[in-house]
Amino acid sequence: MKAMTRRLRSGEAFLLMVLACGGGALGACDPAATSGDAGADAVAAVCADPTASYPSPPCMDGWYEYSDSICSPPIIGPSSQCSSNGDNLCHQPCSVDKDCLDPCFPKCQSITVFHGSDVGSQMNVCGKPFTP
Repeated sequence: MKAMTRRLRSGEAFLLMVLACGGGALGACDPAATSGDAGADAVAAVCADPTASYPSPPCMDGWYEYSDSICSPPIIGPSSQCSSNGDNLCHQPCSVDKDCLDPCFPKCQSITVFHGSDVGSQMNVCGKPFTP
């Protein structure tokens, strides 16, 4: 039920953002231009809710399930030690911020994935804005 609530919260924010943008294409919408709007305020409230989270698997087509493992460097003798890495949730890949359609996760940012090795690589996914 908790996973469904998280999905509904994210979907609710998306719907509210579409309404705040006048129902048009989100790519053409400037969220800053709707900041005084009741719709934009509702989006902000939904996204500020602690239950607003990335969706749980199964992930939509093209999305990345951040379920990863990091292992110590290969050594001679006993096998490498591994530990889990990631949040086991679904993340939308992106190249730029405009690829991120969910208003709760509007920023294209990188995460480090290891794929079971000791060397990480960067992957861009949509996330929450950084707040210092």
